Amino acid sequence: MTNPKKEKVMPEWYRFEAEIMHLDYWVQTIAWYFPRDIMELTRDTEFIMANEKKYHPEVTAVAMIGYYNRPDSYPLKSADRVELELKTILEHGCNNVFVYSLNDVLRTPEIREVFKKYFKR
Repeated sequence: MTNPKKEKVMPEWYRFEAEIMHLDYWVQTIAWYFPRDIMELTRDTEFIMANEKKYHPEVTAVAMIGYYNRPDSYPLKSADRVELELKTILEHGCNNVFVYSLNDVLRTPEIREVFKKYFKR
């Protein structure tokens, strides 16, 4: 495909996500794999909630919490810390949460219990 006007051209995969699925972004990292200031989590959650429908009215904001149980590579977050991060996200209006790494959450009983407390079947 030629582009004589040098217009910005979206890659085909992005067009699929953005136009067909009505996504601008599907998840924003709010709580990183290391502890961040709670005011930053609050600010970032409020930002994604305020902008979730900016480009597509069908979009729903999703906040990501990062958790690794790999103390040799990442700071280990306590269950209290993970709960504080989760409560901050939920209290500021974001009810859709994505967690990575789910495997680390599932193999860490105290962290698994935090998520079970807030996300019941």
